[in-house]
Amino acid sequence: MPETEQNTATMEIDDTIGRIETLYQTLTGRTAPPADPASGGMPPEKDPVQHIEDQLNRLLGLFGNFGQSVARAAAWMPPISVWESDQEVLVCLDVPGVRRDDVELVRQGRTLTVRGKRPAAVVDGGFQLRGNECATGPFARTVFVASSALASDPTAELKNGVLEIRIKKEPNATGGPKTVRVN
Repeated sequence: MPETEQNTATMEIDDTIGRIETLYQTLTGRTAPPADPASGGMPPEKDPVQHIEDQLNRLLGLFGNFGQSVARAAAWMPPISVWESDQEVLVCLDVPGVRRDDVELVRQGRTLTVRGKRPAAVVDGGFQLRGNECATGPFARTVFVASSALASDPTAELKNGVLEIRIKKEPNATGGPKTVRVN
């Protein structure tokens, strides 16, 4: 590869890593630590593919349990709708058969994570299950609320199998993780 093409590729790789670090900062509220203090970008002797893989693994590792535990724990994903007005954001999840006590909602910055579980249906009277299209077990959904100004206290209500999460907009809202009570 000619040197100018290699320099362009190196700059594109470093730019992509920078965008991933920005995503990390947006989701966690923390700056991603540098890969190696002595490193000033991709070393010329390093394979670009391996460099990207190393950097992605480093950044994903920084997320810790943030995304990985959610992905591993989820057996199904309830459908989600996000609505926005001038005053608030409304997030709706279809979770029929899920009890209020089996839902956990955590908001951190602009990220909402909903976890829960839907029990398997039990039918008395000697019936044997022959077919089932209803997902059961644990679920998890994480949604990034893109609005630039959100209040720190969302409300949540479970009614008729739909979990409604309302977040009032408020300028300059910040804060750490917060567990939200589902009514």
